[in-house]
Amino acid sequence: MNQLQVDSPTFFDLVRRCVDASTDKIKKGHAQKMKKIKPTNYHISTIMRTQFFYLAVLIIGSSLVIGCASEEGDTPTVKKAALEQRLASKKAAAEKASFEAKEIEKELLSLDPKYKEKLEEKKWRMVSAKKVGVKDFEQLTEFQGTVETKGDFMLSSEIGGTVVKMNVKEGDRVKAGQPLARVDDQALRRSMDELETSLRFARDAVIQRQQIIEKDKQAKQNSIAELETSILLAQDVVNRRRQIMDQDDVAKRNSVSELETSIRLAQEVIDRRRQIIAKDNEAKDNSMAELETSIRLAQDVIEKQRQLKAENMRSLQSNLEELKLAKDLAQDIFDRRKKLWDQNIGSEIEFLQAKNNLESIKKKIEGLESQIKQAETGKDLELSSAISNLESLQKKKVTLQSQFDLANQGSDLELTSAISNLESLQKKKKTVESQIATANKGSDLELATAISNVESLQQKKQTLQSQIAAANQGSDLELDKARVDVENLETKKAALQDQMKKTVVYAPAGGIVDQVMIKQGEMAGPGMPVVMLINTSKLQVKASVPESYLATLERNAPVKVSIPALETTQDALISNIGELINPNNRTIDIEVAINNPDRRIKPNLMAMVQLREYAEDQAVVVPTNYILNATDGDYLFVVEKQGKKEIARKVNITTGVSSAGETIVTAGLKGGEEIVTEGSRMVNDGDPIKVVR
Repeated sequence: MNQLQVDSPTFFDLVRRCVDASTDKIKKGHAQKMKKIKPTNYHISTIMRTQFFYLAVLIIGSSLVIGCASEEGDTPTVKKAALEQRLASKKAAAEKASFEAKEIEKELLSLDPKYKEKLEEKKWRMVSAKKVGVKDFEQLTEFQGTVETKGDFMLSSEIGGTVVKMNVKEGDRVKAGQPLARVDDQALRRSMDELETSLRFARDAVIQRQQIIEKDKQAKQNSIAELETSILLAQDVVNRRRQIMDQDDVAKRNSVSELETSIRLAQEVIDRRRQIIAKDNEAKDNSMAELETSIRLAQDVIEKQRQLKAENMRSLQSNLEELKLAKDLAQDIFDRRKKLWDQNIGSEIEFLQAKNNLESIKKKIEGLESQIKQAETGKDLELSSAISNLESLQKKKVTLQSQFDLANQGSDLELTSAISNLESLQKKKKTVESQIATANKGSDLELATAISNVESLQQKKQTLQSQIAAANQGSDLELDKARVDVENLETKKAALQDQMKKTVVYAPAGGIVDQVMIKQGEMAGPGMPVVMLINTSKLQVKASVPESYLATLERNAPVKVSIPALETTQDALISNIGELINPNNRTIDIEVAINNPDRRIKPNLMAMVQLREYAEDQAVVVPTNYILNATDGDYLFVVEKQGKKEIARKVNITTGVSSAGETIVTAGLKGGEEIVTEGSRMVNDGDPIKVVR
């Protein structure tokens, strides 16, 4: 048995050689006949019978070997022999099948000359092809977002009070600036009427003060002009006296006539001064009369303010009495309703209405009592302002009287000086006449007197100018105070007008009234929500984008937004980029403004935002699923024509960015080539193909 195991491979070789020899013998024996006679089924069957005989011998021998081996045991040597036997058997069967196929092909070729072409066609691979395109390429990255509204407004009244007008109801569509509701503003309107009255009086006071100041300035300017005339005249006297001294001889002869002229001029000065004093007294009397008129007007204003305050207090007391009567009636109704309700009689609505009515009247009584207490204990600013204005006018009257006294005193001094000057000139005339007789004695004394007169007049002018400056300064301060009063009242009026505007609730933008919180006739506190307004014409999509895309994000960058639920897509722009990275998921929020003309898009719908991550113009683009991979890189099969035939030619390529099932080819293709698509994985380089177009 051991010998059989060692020699078994030689036995298989011997059997194989016998089969080959018999096959060659049969082929040679029929070689001459096959040249002249066509192969028949008999010849083929003869060969096949011979091969079958030797194959049977081979199988029997191998069975003996395997049987012996099975007695020995499953050793590695036995397994190897069995595997080699099975391999030889398979190869023999394959060779036999190949031989038979070739013999059949030869017989078919001899019977049909066109069969060769058919065989060639069977070798072709049926494929489809697509032309390589050159187009603008962009890589889009998609992120999930949520639709949000850009205009949700919770509108409220800034002034508390009763809602006297509600112009909208839930579901109404409103425009921007449309008035929605109005709160009671009667108290503000009464305050506005009182404020306008005070403002009118204050403006009249400013006008009157300006007139008084203008008249006073004119009177003082006239006084200065007259004093300057006197100074010029006195200076002229000095100059003339000096000429008299220089021309002593002529002066002596003409001294009498010159002195008479001086006396005449002095008399004219006295007459003019008396006229000025009369006019000045008349102007002062007019100013004092105007000031007294202003004082009377101020006293009338105070009296009216006190009357208004008393009337207001009586009105509040009357309203309080009425509310107390209403409270008693409401208390009685509530007690009855409560008894009925405790006995399960009547409706809950009537009980609650009676309770709410009683509580509302109590609150009104408390508010009215607070107003009465405030009116009794508080300080009336307008009355205090009117009293202050009266005291100011009285002080002005005292001040003006003092100024008039000083001015009159100064005017009397000037007139006395002029009269004294006239008397002096008259005395001088007598003295001159006496001096002429005694060789003009005393000429130097007269010159000194004239110079002293000029200096005295100049001193008076300076004194009057100082008095005018002081008076003007006082008048300006009083006018400024009157103007400040007007400005303060105008500021209060503007503030009150702003408060009156706040009693109306306006729509800040167009939209739909989603909810009305307060009904007409109900109380609205400051800041209490009145209307909920939603604007769905302008929406935005908010999405979270990983921080790795931050470099590609910029405001107004184009994106595509799709709404899966509505199957709609629109182009949009990034309207806002967040300033904070979410530390939990490392994302940043972006906002994209979208249009909603038909109002089909609703808030909180899911939306998809597509960002353009990469873009390239005129890129060579091929379908991604037709790119094949190998160890040496990516490649494609290109349709190449060889005469009338077409073959598949392998082309190595370099790829770039991929998106939406397409890939950029950066090297290997130029565009316009035809690449193999369907069937590309079934062909090899150089295989003949038939393209189905």
